[in-house]
Amino acid sequence: MQPFKPEKGPWQDAAFRATVGRELVHRRAVSEVFPTGLVRNSATDFTVSAQWPRWHVFYGVRGNRFDSALVLETVRQATILIAHAGLAVPLGHLFLMPHIDVAMTADRSPESGQPTQVTANVNVSGLRETPDAITAFRVAATFHVDGQEVARGDASARIVDPVIYRRFRPARLGSAAIGNIDPVPAAAVGHTSDWNVVVGRPATRHRWPLRVDTTNPILFDHPLDHVPVVLLIEAVRQALRLAFEDPALDFDDFSSQFIALAELDDKHEVVLESVARNEVGHRAVASIQSGNKAVMRAQASFRPRRQEPVGLTRGIGQSTQPAGPGRVRTRNE
Repeated sequence: MQPFKPEKGPWQDAAFRATVGRELVHRRAVSEVFPTGLVRNSATDFTVSAQWPRWHVFYGVRGNRFDSALVLETVRQATILIAHAGLAVPLGHLFLMPHIDVAMTADRSPESGQPTQVTANVNVSGLRETPDAITAFRVAATFHVDGQEVARGDASARIVDPVIYRRFRPARLGSAAIGNIDPVPAAAVGHTSDWNVVVGRPATRHRWPLRVDTTNPILFDHPLDHVPVVLLIEAVRQALRLAFEDPALDFDDFSSQFIALAELDDKHEVVLESVARNEVGHRAVASIQSGNKAVMRAQASFRPRRQEPVGLTRGIGQSTQPAGPGRVRTRNE
């Protein structure tokens, strides 16, 4: 397969006139494409421009700063854009993300009635390749609005040829999602539609069933044979919003590690393993589990309106260390 060579276009000058091609960020809906440009500054440094919408049905403004989930999705799209348009990874190759970290570094509200013009300085490291293809790399991004740093993101990517991917996962392609799980009230987790609720009513005080709706046009913009990263991280955030009865709760920072693909036809639970106070707020450790097996682990810092979580068992909050191994870098998109 020949390396992909993007045609010269207006998106290559890091302007804000139009979005990049949707295929370059693995999106079907143009409205869900955030990057607008890409400039290669050196062998390992890129500038990605992006536009964040003034309103969105899923992402929003949390208090006086941008939504961490919007930063997360922009990190994901920027990583894929750099791979295709900057590193000549062929279109059609699949991306698995072993980890994604995001930190919100400034309280900054978007201007009223205006979309936000964002510039991300992105460094690529840990490049791994065979004679025929790039197989893995890592990105570290710093996001600026009007010259002010507002967030940072760090992610790693593994790249898989589609022929090899289907050889290892033929039975999973086209698999159906699990049956319907009653959602918690949308308002309780900071949304206005049940469509965006990704946790169900808890069976125990600190466990919530994962709710996967493959018809959601944001989380499942294109067909997937597994539960996407953005949904899993949102499930942790919604669980914390329920635990602290704070629908506006957002992460100051989070670190997520993906141990295995979360299969669409498996049942999963969001498990809040520990919550403890720190100097500025709280630190939580959570996981997504299928049976007794964790498919994702996450740590997050946040500043809730309540000082203590509601109705959790006494054991919660005694430790900020994960119950299992630390960062395990394997899979997920």
